[in-house]
Amino acid sequence: GNAMVESDYAFKTTEPLSTVYVSANAAAEGSGSHANPFKTIQAALDYLAINNITNNPTAIALTGSYTENITWPSTDLHITLKGEFTSSSANVIIDGNLSGRVIEINGTGAELTIENLTIKNGYNFDHGPGIYLGSNSAITLNNVIVRNNSNLGFKNGAGLYAGSSSNTINILNS
Repeated sequence: GNAMVESDYAFKTTEPLSTVYVSANAAAEGSGSHANPFKTIQAALDYLAINNITNNPTAIALTGSYTENITWPSTDLHITLKGEFTSSSANVIIDGNLSGRVIEINGTGAELTIENLTIKNGYNFDHGPGIYLGSNSAITLNNVIVRNNSNLGFKNGAGLYAGSSSNTINILNS
């Protein structure tokens, strides 16, 4: 007859990654591992927020140019976005492609760090086409170049705009 054979294969659950990788050269959206990176920075940041990574959540963008308009996830996690460490922050570029803000942080109480990259070509008719920081938030920029961002509405902060006086901004080596 038909005998049932018990398998000794154990299912393993995978813990969400606390450090995820992004490659502009990825063929498709991956899992975020170094071997199978996300294709977009947005996907990496969303992954960290959705999985509520509390242990040093970090997205590492590998060398390349990323054409994106990023909406920072609304979360109280202290997420770090950093370019792959090289001798120059010009090796990892987030390019807004003149189609909106490059990085928009709307949540209140956000705390974030951005390191080792270039933010360029943000474009809009409002405040902060490069980086827009909502209210009651804290941002640290370390070794970051912010350039060629334009606002045509005669508003403030083409490179970086802080939406309230209760924001904390730390700029290091930038």
